[in-house]
Amino acid sequence: MIRLPWKRGLNVLPNILQSIKISQTSSCRQFSCSVLQFYQSQPRQCNGGPILQIKPITIVASRNYAKKKKDKKAGGGGKKSNKAKVSLSNEEISEVIDIVSFNTEIGNAFIKLKKDYEQNLSLRTSIASIDRLSVHTEDGTFMLMQLAQITQKNPHLVVVNMATNPQYIPVVKEALSSSGMNLNPQQDANTLFLPIPKVTTEHREQLAKNAKVLADKTKTKLRHIQNDYVRKAKKGTGQSEDLVKNVVDLLMATTQDSMSEVDSTLASKQKELLDS
Repeated sequence: MIRLPWKRGLNVLPNILQSIKISQTSSCRQFSCSVLQFYQSQPRQCNGGPILQIKPITIVASRNYAKKKKDKKAGGGGKKSNKAKVSLSNEEISEVIDIVSFNTEIGNAFIKLKKDYEQNLSLRTSIASIDRLSVHTEDGTFMLMQLAQITQKNPHLVVVNMATNPQYIPVVKEALSSSGMNLNPQQDANTLFLPIPKVTTEHREQLAKNAKVLADKTKTKLRHIQNDYVRKAKKGTGQSEDLVKNVVDLLMATTQDSMSEVDSTLASKQKELLDS
């Protein structure tokens, strides 16, 4: 504590201010030190008068932090990211699940949707699309051309002869009906007749609906893949709960991203079918 005689303290104050250099940016501590240095250099006298006591100055350091800007729109505004918040290495993920197999299954489901759109959902049904139609049987998956003889009688009718494999007629009819090509097979013994639909507004709308059906099937497939790998991740032993949770979050984020791609592909296909 600095003790100054009362009268002398008042008298010397102008001298102090003239003798020391104080800028507008000087801190309280710098000012206090300058006063102390000046007084210590002066002869000390005391006339017994009252004492002016200058208390030490306490400097408290504080720091203001900038606040995060709120989203302009209510409810977050900006586009949400589906990516997992925690970064994981391939080694960490592989300790919990086979991420390569997961990504392959997710990718194949999306590729199949695009293939179905390209081959089956066109305004004018071609015999080539019917030839390449996949048929799932108890003996495996085959293209229709491997199971039947296919001919186009005229621009409005395709004939499918199943004489060599009549046992597959039920699954072939199912494959044709669910192909998305808007086909309605008519059976006569071992032969299937396929009337080719005309390009009308109703035909366009039906194809657009079929595109939605195929997209929904793909989303269901993606959810099944996700749930399968989530179960595998949670059943694992020897891994930390945090790691398992982060891997599960990654699986769900990847699946959601793929579903967003499905929605985008569906929108493009429907626009093509309805507006072209």
